[in-house]
Amino acid sequence: MSHFHFPRLYFSGKASVDPATGNNNYHYPLVNFEPITGECVLPPRIYLDNKETIILAKQNIQNFDQYHKVDSDNNSYLEISCISTSNIFKKWMVTPLGSFEDDKNFHELYKQLNTQKDTVPLFGQCPAYWNYYGTMNFHLHNVHVHNIETELTNFNSRMEAKNNLATENQFRGAKLSFEFDNGKNSAVMIDVSPTLSLYSQIFCSSISLTKKDQILLRGKPLKSSLRQMNTSRVENDQMITGSSGTFYQSIPLSNINKEESKDLLQFFIENNKTDQTIKGICLRFDLSEVKENTQPDYNELGENSNPAYLQINGCIAPWYTDEMISHPPGRRLNYFEPYKTGSYLGATFAYFHKEQNVLSLDIIGSLPQMCHKNVYTTIDIGKLDLVIIEDNSIFNIGTINTCDKIAITKLFKSKSGIIDFKIQDPLVISMLQKGNGRLEIRHRNKILLKEKELRIISDQSGIYADEGEPETEGFLANSSKREHCKIKVLYRGKQYNEGLKVMLLELSVLPFGRGDSFRIINHIQSIRNNQIIPWSTKKAGQFFYIFIPIEHETMPIDLKHYMVKTGDFINLRVLPFFDQSKYNDQNISFEDIYHALLKNFDLIYPSSSIITPFNKRHLLKAGKFLKKIMAEEYWGEYLYMPSSREMPKGKKEMFFKWINKNEKIR
Repeated sequence: MSHFHFPRLYFSGKASVDPATGNNNYHYPLVNFEPITGECVLPPRIYLDNKETIILAKQNIQNFDQYHKVDSDNNSYLEISCISTSNIFKKWMVTPLGSFEDDKNFHELYKQLNTQKDTVPLFGQCPAYWNYYGTMNFHLHNVHVHNIETELTNFNSRMEAKNNLATENQFRGAKLSFEFDNGKNSAVMIDVSPTLSLYSQIFCSSISLTKKDQILLRGKPLKSSLRQMNTSRVENDQMITGSSGTFYQSIPLSNINKEESKDLLQFFIENNKTDQTIKGICLRFDLSEVKENTQPDYNELGENSNPAYLQINGCIAPWYTDEMISHPPGRRLNYFEPYKTGSYLGATFAYFHKEQNVLSLDIIGSLPQMCHKNVYTTIDIGKLDLVIIEDNSIFNIGTINTCDKIAITKLFKSKSGIIDFKIQDPLVISMLQKGNGRLEIRHRNKILLKEKELRIISDQSGIYADEGEPETEGFLANSSKREHCKIKVLYRGKQYNEGLKVMLLELSVLPFGRGDSFRIINHIQSIRNNQIIPWSTKKAGQFFYIFIPIEHETMPIDLKHYMVKTGDFINLRVLPFFDQSKYNDQNISFEDIYHALLKNFDLIYPSSSIITPFNKRHLLKAGKFLKKIMAEEYWGEYLYMPSSREMPKGKKEMFFKWINKNEKIR
């Protein structure tokens, strides 16, 4: 997919995300969720990771030995044994620590012990964090097309009049929505790994573009993937609210209602500037300017969700043959040197249009901002030069003047952060056509962004399997259809078809969210473009895989930092094997179903039991429908249950057996 292609329909508006945060273990060393088994930790735990915290706990906990335990990996923890039933757990999750009567013996320790992430006392923090009743829904609010381009233009020049005729009248002002025909929401956003949120994904069952009563686009997109993160976008807000993320999404022609979408498809075909065939439509959108209440009063909120609201800016463009599903073609520039101590630009992509000799640069998530009284402005860091370097010769392509507030504001509002540079120099044209030279963005003598010349990526980046599944079955990745994990090797934006020596690294989440572990799987192995990688499913867990081309890069010092910086990783979730043999198929009771399948969702994702009451009567009444939306064939849909995608195959099979048995009785 490529949002750089023409024509482009630019859109903007607001969005909301409604994650369920009970599974975050955000206030570690406090633990209430086990991310490998996907189960609630009841009673909750406080891990004591060093001698100092053990001493601190002994000084502040009466009858320390009564609560002190060691897990199967010989890690020391305190069991908050007074939080032992489902009802007490739910109340405790939404009560600031130090205010709940049942665990008063721990109140003093909460004051003395700091959280690992924010280094603030546990005292006063809600165990469920800020959105215990989150529904995982992703909504668009008043998102409209505000600009259309059919030709390549410089970002600080006006569009030609011919772009403002019939096409503008037809598409400008059109509303973009992720909704079904009945107006109900059709999208959820989830993380593959909730305790190490590096890969977010949006499952959407219906996308539409409408103007008044006319439908301009209706289709079913493939999964949308987060490919770029700027974790410090807002300079004066270093929390999660100061970050931004860019998502990529594709809709194959086979998933588009061609009759309802005929005008838009014809518009794309008529304005195709390439020699390629259109195979669908793609979207790129950036989410930023996060507004969320991270300290809600659950007494006032009740059992309602507490969504975060964001600014969304993006564009719609044609998707051509030979392009990937969720990675834009072109060349990626990653941050290299800070523009000031500790402050970096966000990563960006560049794409060369060989037909028009134009280089397009996307800086939607790159330039830093400041926030003052909820107003976001781009920071003036001076003139940024986009250059290409070959054989120590530097050729200037163009300049971004961040002190020109009018031009920068227009760039983001009118063109969704995309700048098009017309190339005049024959040498630069030749370099870009051949894929030579290295791109950089410089400020005076500093290299702020530097091209990552060799990338190893995959469309199958957020993938799921069950423990012990044969490798030949493939993975659930972009839709309900299983796929093999195929890697792409790109050198300066072009496919690299020679063999490549790499080091394969694995980052895995530790039990109980106690951090992560790193290991080198293969010191040296050879891979090729389009090679299928049969990841092991022998062990349940949350895994991240990174290929390091050993002749081009050195081993990263901080692997998580490298993953955020490059976006080049594969996130695998292997769901744990569930042993059904201890249950007699003919005697499975509702109590068995609740404790084996539903209890974890009731306690960690409580909105699930509010939307679908977890009682025998309701589940049997809705049994036929539940079997449909829990089947693998529904995995890529908005309505798939559970939304978290965190139920192993064995548990679903047990649930279906219980439904089938009771249907026969009825």
